[in-house]
Amino acid sequence: SSDLTRCYEVVMNVVHQLAALYTSDRNTPKIIETSGVHFQTLYEHLGELLTVLLTLDEIIETHTTIKDHWTMYKRLLKSVHHNPVKFGIQEDKLKPFEKLILKLEGQLLDGTILQGCIEQQFDSMNGGVSVSKNSTFAEEFAHNIRTIVSNVEVKL
Repeated sequence: SSDLTRCYEVVMNVVHQLAALYTSDRNTPKIIETSGVHFQTLYEHLGELLTVLLTLDEIIETHTTIKDHWTMYKRLLKSVHHNPVKFGIQEDKLKPFEKLILKLEGQLLDGTILQGCIEQQFDSMNGGVSVSKNSTFAEEFAHNIRTIVSNVEVKL
């Protein structure tokens, strides 16, 4: 699903940009001075995007009809695989389609949409932005989560 891939890319980009702004590496020059700047709106929108991913997981999990129909569709594909001529399908085009179906199932129907997003490899492999060992960014992230939670608690 290209939409899901795009969501993952957006989260990755936002995290990388924030980690670059809030770097704890003294050898890396600061892009801008961020002391006292919290970009709370950005964190709120990031939270909204993650909420959408969680909601998709919940929709798929709670609507058994989706899973039931998906199972029936896969059975139909097995029938097509056993007799592609009957269905007017070239056998060499069936394998890539089956791989795509399995990929979609893993991305969308296993209940791991949000998990797949937050378990991405956020640290750049080629020596770019450090996320997991960036204590300044971790403190800023935690500060924004606390602020957002406090704002929600006030409304309850």
